[in-house]
Amino acid sequence: MKILVAGDSITEGITGISYLKRLQEMMPDDELINLGLGGDTIIGIGNRLLEHLKLNPHYDIVILEAGHNDILVPTFEEQDIRFKLTAFSLKTRGSIPIKDPEIFKQTYTSTLKAIQKICDAKLFVTTLSCINEDLSALTNIKRKLYNQKIRRLVSEFNQSTSSPVTIIEIAEIFDHFLGEHVQSSYLLDDYFSAFFKDAHNHISVDGAAELSDERSLNLTIDGVHLNAKGADLYSHIFYQTINNSRL
Repeated sequence: MKILVAGDSITEGITGISYLKRLQEMMPDDELINLGLGGDTIIGIGNRLLEHLKLNPHYDIVILEAGHNDILVPTFEEQDIRFKLTAFSLKTRGSIPIKDPEIFKQTYTSTLKAIQKICDAKLFVTTLSCINEDLSALTNIKRKLYNQKIRRLVSEFNQSTSSPVTIIEIAEIFDHFLGEHVQSSYLLDDYFSAFFKDAHNHISVDGAAELSDERSLNLTIDGVHLNAKGADLYSHIFYQTINNSRL
């Protein structure tokens, strides 16, 4: 099978450990195409994906991993000037966050409908993994709302079309794991670490583990990007969901 995965930095896999590389190792007979881009939102991901599919529509499966930055980028605007400038740069690029969960849902639904008009692939969407490993953090409270909207849009979409969308339930797996472990409140706390030291360096498994230990984190290196445990959870739930769809 030929599988296209569109998403943000978690899918791009440059910061932290790449779940897609691990998934490719689990699916050696399938071709996985990575359309991840750090900092991207549902608007940016949708636009990039549609432009790609207009030129390359022949996929068996298309997966969307979107929404983390619709929550995360607005938090940059509340921090120091360096974070504010990063948010401005992302918006200028086209990674515009949608702050309202219902409008996010409507935009996501429109994107899925647009994909179906130009591509016959099976569609998959993921729920959102943690944005801070502290499940009581405001970003995770917002994430819960966005995940509810993702589940709702899939339910509504599948009631109105003969080509259903399959959900990949990352959120349930992450929430269950974190709920059983001591949680640390860390979310891209240092600008230099977040955008230079930790980012774009193809970090090793051991290096990711050291960062997680240093920050008392379980599944991520910085509250968002994956360490080996987090990448394993992603790759296994992707693998299980894709294989179940073949039955």
